[in-house]
Amino acid sequence: VGTSAEAMRAVCRDAYGSVLFIDEAYGMAVGTSKGTTADEILPALVAEMENHRSDLCVILAGYKDEMFEFLKNNSGLESRIPHIIEFPNYSKDELIKIFLHMVKKNFAYEDDLMEAVSEYINNIPKEQYETKEFSNARFIRNLYEHLWGKAAYRISLDGDSEIVLKKEDWVNVMAEENFVNMVEEKNKRTIGFKA
Repeated sequence: VGTSAEAMRAVCRDAYGSVLFIDEAYGMAVGTSKGTTADEILPALVAEMENHRSDLCVILAGYKDEMFEFLKNNSGLESRIPHIIEFPNYSKDELIKIFLHMVKKNFAYEDDLMEAVSEYINNIPKEQYETKEFSNARFIRNLYEHLWGKAAYRISLDGDSEIVLKKEDWVNVMAEENFVNMVEEKNKRTIGFKA
């Protein structure tokens, strides 16, 4: 408190002539009451957007609902944002293509691996796939990184020199709790004693 406005102005000055991209922008609005950093940051950002609108492009990004709430925090903010662009989640087919692209770019692989990956992604329940907690392409990147990590470990044990991604690596990834829970119905936990 007391230095946040100047810090925001400095960040904006650094972006003059280009773009200031603020991801998860609603994080700036935590505690917008008087005497908070948000109370200083948002007016400073609005002033910069107005006073330097010809040499500063500000892009604010985040989840849709949180962003609409965020815009209500400062009356001048919403009026200075002329364009709102919503990006839908990737479809399951697009997620499979993204995964395949990452694999092909860096590794050789066996065909049955991609069959297993496609089956897994297509079996993610709609209720899970459409939640905000499902990170879409980030989830796919995590799958990919875990897969080649398992392959690298297997290869280090086998003494091979070339990494070829195999279905057995996928099976090892699927044994990890955070991935197996994606397609299996989660067991309901109860508190107390069983009858």
